[in-house]
Amino acid sequence: MASNKDAFDCANCKWGKHCDASNPASSEIFEIRLPGYNIKQKTCFLPEYDVDSSLWLRLYGNYKDGHLLNAGGISNQPAPYLEAMRLITWLVMQESESQRKTGRAQQ
Repeated sequence: MASNKDAFDCANCKWGKHCDASNPASSEIFEIRLPGYNIKQKTCFLPEYDVDSSLWLRLYGNYKDGHLLNAGGISNQPAPYLEAMRLITWLVMQESESQRKTGRAQQ
């Protein structure tokens, strides 16, 4: 969402205001493409960003700095935690590549 802010401007929604289950789109028009699988749904992703999402992003900062959730190594970490860190890492890499291609990367 951060890399495509115009698409997530609720005041100027061009997707039909399919914000939640009370007004879903007729087909899966919202999609996140990931290596190996895609996440598709009939409602916007923006309302799903919440306190939990913010927590995962803070945990990613620690992960990036080499601090894991639990003591020990990778094998001592919960699978959902590792999956989330891999997903966020991939998304950050995609954004960095997008910025590099468009010349938006910070000097």
